[in-house]
Amino acid sequence: MKTAEKINLYSQLIQLIDYDNREGGKYAYVQFMSYIREILSLLTPLREMEEEVSYFKQTSATFNEYLCDSFSEEQRLFFHSSRMKTLLMLQDIKAHLNLHDEAVEAEAWLRQAG
Repeated sequence: MKTAEKINLYSQLIQLIDYDNREGGKYAYVQFMSYIREILSLLTPLREMEEEVSYFKQTSATFNEYLCDSFSEEQRLFFHSSRMKTLLMLQDIKAHLNLHDEAVEAEAWLRQAG
């Protein structure tokens, strides 16, 4: 599976996280953090994604700190805003990776034709 496809998969999984699940907000935070960890493993080797990697690491660290607290409306708002920003970033990352894949394929085709 290509990186862009994996990013799309994790984006869908993040979108499906239900903060109000029966296990509570902490479970939603743990789910989010586990998906972010997988995304980080995909993006860390890509130098052009340093800024995104930094954001994901910071968000994960903040989520980790919140796991120690009782969950309030502030944590709920942080969760939802972080999730929305993450989903937007993942759309941009996926588009960037798709363009990169297309360029590599075109270059390979030109080498074969030439």
